[in-house]
Amino acid sequence: MKFIAYNLNRRRIPLEEQVRRDMTVKKYDYYGATGVIDKVENYLFDETTILIAEDGANLLSRNLQLIYIATGKYYIFYEEDEKTKGITTIFPRYHQRDCVRRLIADVKQNGTEREKTI
Repeated sequence: MKFIAYNLNRRRIPLEEQVRRDMTVKKYDYYGATGVIDKVENYLFDETTILIAEDGANLLSRNLQLIYIATGKYYIFYEEDEKTKGITTIFPRYHQRDCVRRLIADVKQNGTEREKTI
């Protein structure tokens, strides 16, 4: 097996908070870094997906769940970063631990308010 994970960021579309507030028929889960945070009218995904939280504060505190399994139809929170726009990352298994270590080191050095893109 060459790859165990595919980054699906390219399939996510930013959805402004005000747009979510204005929605009237909210029936699909809207996932953030801490799990389902809202309901929305539309969905982007209709498949089983493993979601890994990118919230730096959550990585350090370890008080909240970091990994979720989303099933059915749902939407995933996304704020587009100009530096990483359109990039898809596919990584082999042995890079996972290094990736998590680098994320934790970055959070310790730069704080939790900065975006973390995996």
